Amino acid sequence: MIMADGFELLRFSKTEIVVKHPAEGHLFVFPIAETASGRRVIGEGSCRNGSTSKHSAQFLHIGARRFAEAEARELDLIG
Repeated sequence: MIMADGFELLRFSKTEIVVKHPAEGHLFVFPIAETASGRRVIGEGSCRNGSTSKHSAQFLHIGARRFAEAEARELDLIG
């Protein structure tokens, strides 16, 4: 489990990366896709709101995506 900026990496594969904001309970799933030129990128993610959250998942979505992209780069899932 890797954690930064309040997010933690739950799991990853060659096709998706899943991060969570434990304090808010939000879960974010980002697909990993290949562009026409063969570059692997993070796609539009989906989110599930936590039941006891103070902020909506949309409020934290940009931070979750940045965290997911950084982790995906470090893991050589995208580039």
